[in-house]
Amino acid sequence: MKVLKFGGASVQDAEAVRNLALIIKSFHQHNLVIVVSAMNKMTNNLESLLHSKMMQDEELRSKLENIAGFHRNITRQLFPEDHIVFEKVDNLLQDLTTLSLQEPHYSYDKEYDRLVPYGELLSTTIIHAYLEMQDIKNTFLDARQVIKTDSNYRSAHVDLIQSEYLINSLFSSGEVEKSILTTQGFIGSDAQGQSTTLGREGSDFTAAIFASALNAEEVITWKDVPGLFNADPRLFDHAKKIEHISFRETIELAYYGAKILHPNTIKPLYNKGIPLKIKSFI
Repeated sequence: MKVLKFGGASVQDAEAVRNLALIIKSFHQHNLVIVVSAMNKMTNNLESLLHSKMMQDEELRSKLENIAGFHRNITRQLFPEDHIVFEKVDNLLQDLTTLSLQEPHYSYDKEYDRLVPYGELLSTTIIHAYLEMQDIKNTFLDARQVIKTDSNYRSAHVDLIQSEYLINSLFSSGEVEKSILTTQGFIGSDAQGQSTTLGREGSDFTAAIFASALNAEEVITWKDVPGLFNADPRLFDHAKKIEHISFRETIELAYYGAKILHPNTIKPLYNKGIPLKIKSFI
């Protein structure tokens, strides 16, 4: 079992989704869990949409139209026009529209966790369907069924014991019949079944939870850089790639602000001795 995590840049457009499918095909001999983020900068767009909802401002509908247009455009580029995925995407967009047009009933953080997860739900719906169309059989899982958290909205604390139990139960029950599972990063649910989020970059943490629960061989996170560097290679010409680094050193880098991984990602991997690799989807 390997866990592959794809961030927003790796699924930013139709061509990126096609590239993702090629990457998945290269792992055809392995059982896989695919953890996917929202497409491109969609989390930012949904946060902006939430701001308009909370303020009830006049830009709300135009922001909704832009989000819907983005996903429908990618879907049109990937699928024949009679494909069932169009209905599934439209249903999600209709739910998002209904939620966005409602007057706010809850705190900002709870409203955030009700609205922003649609980015991940839309991306995984599209990717699951595209993989199927490419004869890559995969099971779709709503991560909120197995990633259980408290109700600290926008930065929920994961109940690792319960989450790992639910993941193991899902696999041992035979509900996951195929060798590839497609699910969302970043999102979970609390004891009341309300959507929660794990904090920005939380998809890495989701990947680590699945890896720990399933005693995965490794986690591979796909980025737009070919590994871990001692500085941002987009800003520094002489940044050097670090071929190997300990879990402890990675935690220290994250603690001091390096934007490498969600800070909670390392512990589940460290506990099980599961290596983490960073590869370039380019």
